[in-house]
Amino acid sequence: MTTSPPAERQAMRAITSEEGTRPRKPPRRPRRPPRPRAALAPLTRSQMLARGALVMVTVVMLGFVVNMVGLSQLQHLISQQELRSDFSGQLTAGTAPVSEGDFAGVLLDDGVPVARIQIPAIGVNEIVVEGTTSGDLAKGPGHRRDSVLPGQVGTSVILGRATAYGGPFGRIQELPPGETISVVTGQGESLFKVKGVRY
Repeated sequence: MTTSPPAERQAMRAITSEEGTRPRKPPRRPRRPPRPRAALAPLTRSQMLARGALVMVTVVMLGFVVNMVGLSQLQHLISQQELRSDFSGQLTAGTAPVSEGDFAGVLLDDGVPVARIQIPAIGVNEIVVEGTTSGDLAKGPGHRRDSVLPGQVGTSVILGRATAYGGPFGRIQELPPGETISVVTGQGESLFKVKGVRY
Protein backbone atom coordinates (compact mmCIF):
# COMPACT_ATOMS: atom_id res chain seq x y z
CA MET A 1 0.00 0.00 0.00
CA THR A 2 1.39 3.32 -1.02
CA THR A 3 0.76 6.58 0.74
CA SER A 4 0.57 9.86 -1.09
CA PRO A 5 2.69 12.67 0.13
CA PRO A 6 0.97 15.49 2.06
CA ALA A 7 1.31 17.99 -0.83
CA GLU A 8 -0.65 15.71 -3.19
CA ARG A 9 -3.39 15.23 -0.57
CA GLN A 10 -3.83 18.97 -0.18
CA ALA A 11 -4.04 19.38 -3.94
CA MET A 12 -6.71 16.66 -4.16
CA ARG A 13 -8.68 18.31 -1.37
CA ALA A 14 -8.53 21.62 -3.12
CA ILE A 15 -9.75 20.13 -6.39
CA THR A 16 -12.56 18.29 -4.64
CA SER A 17 -13.75 21.36 -2.80
CA GLU A 18 -13.73 23.41 -5.99
CA GLU A 19 -15.72 20.81 -7.89
CA GLY A 20 -18.34 20.60 -5.11
CA THR A 21 -19.20 24.32 -5.21
CA ARG A 22 -21.90 25.86 -7.47
CA PRO A 23 -20.77 27.49 -10.66
CA ARG A 24 -20.50 31.26 -10.42
CA LYS A 25 -22.74 33.54 -12.45
CA PRO A 26 -21.07 35.26 -15.33
CA PRO A 27 -20.33 38.92 -14.62
CA ARG A 28 -22.86 41.49 -15.84
CA ARG A 29 -22.18 43.27 -19.01
CA PRO A 30 -21.12 46.85 -18.52
CA ARG A 31 -23.77 49.40 -19.36
CA ARG A 32 -23.46 51.36 -22.50
CA PRO A 33 -22.61 54.97 -21.98
CA PRO A 34 -25.66 57.23 -22.54
CA ARG A 35 -25.94 58.70 -25.96
CA PRO A 36 -25.48 62.44 -26.10
CA ARG A 37 -28.75 64.29 -26.61
CA ALA A 38 -29.34 65.77 -29.96
CA ALA A 39 -28.92 69.51 -29.92
CA LEU A 40 -32.25 71.29 -30.25
CA ALA A 41 -32.65 73.99 -32.80
CA PRO A 42 -32.88 77.46 -31.21
CA LEU A 43 -36.38 78.92 -30.94
CA THR A 44 -37.38 81.59 -33.38
CA ARG A 45 -38.59 84.97 -32.15
CA SER A 46 -42.23 84.09 -32.84
CA GLN A 47 -41.89 80.77 -30.99
CA MET A 48 -40.41 82.53 -27.97
CA LEU A 49 -43.26 85.05 -27.97
CA ALA A 50 -45.83 82.26 -28.25
CA ARG A 51 -44.24 80.35 -25.37
CA GLY A 52 -44.16 83.46 -23.19
CA ALA A 53 -47.81 84.23 -23.97
CA LEU A 54 -48.83 80.64 -23.15
CA VAL A 55 -47.02 80.77 -19.80
CA MET A 56 -48.65 84.11 -18.98
CA VAL A 57 -52.14 82.85 -19.84
CA THR A 58 -51.58 79.73 -17.73
CA VAL A 59 -50.48 81.78 -14.71
CA VAL A 60 -53.45 84.15 -15.05
CA MET A 61 -55.93 81.27 -15.34
CA LEU A 62 -54.42 79.52 -12.32
CA GLY A 63 -54.64 82.74 -10.30
CA PHE A 64 -58.26 83.20 -11.40
CA VAL A 65 -59.20 79.69 -10.26
CA VAL A 66 -57.47 80.11 -6.89
CA ASN A 67 -59.23 83.44 -6.37
CA MET A 68 -62.67 82.10 -7.34
CA VAL A 69 -62.43 78.91 -5.30
CA GLY A 70 -60.65 80.09 -2.17
CA LEU A 71 -59.87 83.76 -1.74
CA SER A 72 -63.25 85.12 -2.86
CA GLN A 73 -65.08 82.91 -0.35
CA LEU A 74 -62.81 84.08 2.46
CA GLN A 75 -63.22 87.72 1.45
CA HIS A 76 -67.01 87.31 1.44
CA LEU A 77 -67.05 85.72 4.90
CA ILE A 78 -64.94 88.52 6.37
CA SER A 79 -67.11 91.21 4.75
CA GLN A 80 -70.32 89.59 5.99
CA GLN A 81 -68.93 89.34 9.52
CA GLU A 82 -68.13 93.07 9.57
CA LEU A 83 -71.46 94.04 7.95
CA ARG A 84 -73.44 91.88 10.38
CA SER A 85 -71.75 93.55 13.34
CA ASP A 86 -72.39 97.05 11.94
CA PHE A 87 -76.02 96.36 11.03
CA SER A 88 -76.80 94.76 14.41
CA GLY A 89 -75.40 97.84 16.13
CA GLN A 90 -77.54 100.12 13.92
CA LEU A 91 -80.68 98.09 14.66
CA THR A 92 -79.99 98.26 18.38
CA ALA A 93 -79.36 102.02 18.25
CA GLY A 94 -82.37 102.62 15.96
CA THR A 95 -80.21 104.19 13.24
CA ALA A 96 -80.59 101.50 10.56
CA PRO A 97 -81.62 103.05 7.22
CA VAL A 98 -85.28 102.99 6.17
CA SER A 99 -84.74 104.46 2.69
CA GLU A 100 -81.96 105.18 0.18
CA GLY A 101 -80.86 108.15 2.29
CA ASP A 102 -79.87 108.69 5.90
CA PHE A 103 -81.79 110.77 8.47
CA ALA A 104 -80.17 113.94 7.12
CA GLY A 105 -81.42 113.19 3.61
CA VAL A 106 -77.97 112.30 2.23
CA LEU A 107 -77.75 109.29 -0.09
CA LEU A 108 -76.21 106.24 1.51
CA ASP A 109 -72.67 105.32 0.51
CA ASP A 110 -72.08 102.25 -1.62
CA GLY A 111 -71.41 99.11 0.37
CA VAL A 112 -73.09 100.12 3.64
CA PRO A 113 -75.52 97.60 5.21
CA VAL A 114 -79.22 98.32 4.63
CA ALA A 115 -81.01 95.02 5.37
CA ARG A 116 -80.73 91.38 6.37
CA ILE A 117 -82.26 88.78 4.05
CA GLN A 118 -83.04 85.24 5.17
CA ILE A 119 -84.27 82.42 2.92
CA PRO A 120 -84.29 79.30 5.12
CA ALA A 121 -85.23 76.95 2.27
CA ILE A 122 -81.85 77.48 0.55
CA GLY A 123 -79.76 78.47 3.57
CA VAL A 124 -79.41 82.19 2.82
CA ASN A 125 -78.68 84.49 5.76
CA GLU A 126 -76.93 87.55 4.34
CA ILE A 127 -76.54 91.25 5.01
CA VAL A 128 -77.70 93.33 2.03
CA VAL A 129 -75.54 96.31 1.06
CA GLU A 130 -76.44 99.47 -0.81
CA GLY A 131 -75.35 99.42 -4.45
CA THR A 132 -74.89 96.78 -7.12
CA THR A 133 -71.36 97.33 -8.44
CA SER A 134 -69.03 94.35 -8.64
CA GLY A 135 -67.29 95.52 -5.47
CA ASP A 136 -70.60 95.79 -3.62
CA LEU A 137 -71.76 92.33 -4.72
CA ALA A 138 -68.46 90.85 -3.55
CA LYS A 139 -69.53 91.76 0.00
CA GLY A 140 -73.03 90.32 -0.29
CA PRO A 141 -76.40 90.87 -2.01
CA GLY A 142 -76.88 94.45 -3.20
CA HIS A 143 -79.91 96.72 -3.19
CA ARG A 144 -80.46 98.51 -6.48
CA ARG A 145 -80.54 102.24 -5.88
CA ASP A 146 -83.46 103.01 -8.21
CA SER A 147 -85.81 100.74 -6.23
CA VAL A 148 -87.33 101.09 -2.77
CA LEU A 149 -86.04 99.21 0.23
CA PRO A 150 -87.87 95.98 1.08
CA GLY A 151 -91.02 96.67 3.11
CA GLN A 152 -91.78 99.99 1.43
CA VAL A 153 -94.47 100.57 -1.20
CA GLY A 154 -93.25 99.64 -4.64
CA THR A 155 -90.87 97.11 -6.16
CA SER A 156 -87.63 96.35 -4.34
CA VAL A 157 -84.76 94.83 -6.31
CA ILE A 158 -81.94 92.91 -4.64
CA LEU A 159 -79.18 91.43 -6.78
CA GLY A 160 -76.77 88.71 -5.70
CA ARG A 161 -74.05 86.52 -7.13
CA ALA A 162 -74.78 82.94 -8.10
CA THR A 163 -71.11 81.86 -7.95
CA ALA A 164 -67.96 83.13 -6.23
CA TYR A 165 -67.89 85.49 -3.26
CA GLY A 166 -70.18 83.21 -1.31
CA GLY A 167 -72.66 82.77 -4.20
CA PRO A 168 -75.62 83.71 -1.94
CA PHE A 169 -78.19 83.34 -4.74
CA GLY A 170 -76.67 80.24 -6.32
CA ARG A 171 -79.68 78.10 -5.39
CA ILE A 172 -82.43 80.67 -5.94
CA GLN A 173 -83.85 78.59 -8.81
CA GLU A 174 -84.69 75.84 -6.29
CA LEU A 175 -87.30 77.98 -4.51
CA PRO A 176 -90.81 76.58 -5.05
CA PRO A 177 -93.85 78.86 -4.95
CA GLY A 178 -94.99 79.59 -1.42
CA GLU A 179 -91.55 79.67 0.23
CA THR A 180 -90.95 82.53 2.67
CA ILE A 181 -88.30 85.26 2.38
CA SER A 182 -87.65 87.42 5.44
CA VAL A 183 -86.04 90.86 5.16
CA VAL A 184 -85.18 93.03 8.16
CA THR A 185 -84.59 96.78 7.68
CA GLY A 186 -84.78 99.80 9.97
CA GLN A 187 -88.59 99.60 9.61
CA GLY A 188 -88.70 96.06 10.99
CA GLU A 189 -89.22 92.63 9.47
CA SER A 190 -91.05 92.10 6.19
CA LEU A 191 -92.14 88.66 4.96
CA PHE A 192 -92.47 87.81 1.28
CA LYS A 193 -93.87 84.75 -0.48
CA VAL A 194 -92.28 83.29 -3.62
CA LYS A 195 -94.66 83.45 -6.60
CA GLY A 196 -92.27 81.91 -9.13
CA VAL A 197 -88.76 81.92 -10.59
CA ARG A 198 -88.00 83.60 -13.90
CA TYR A 199 -84.94 83.17 -16.11
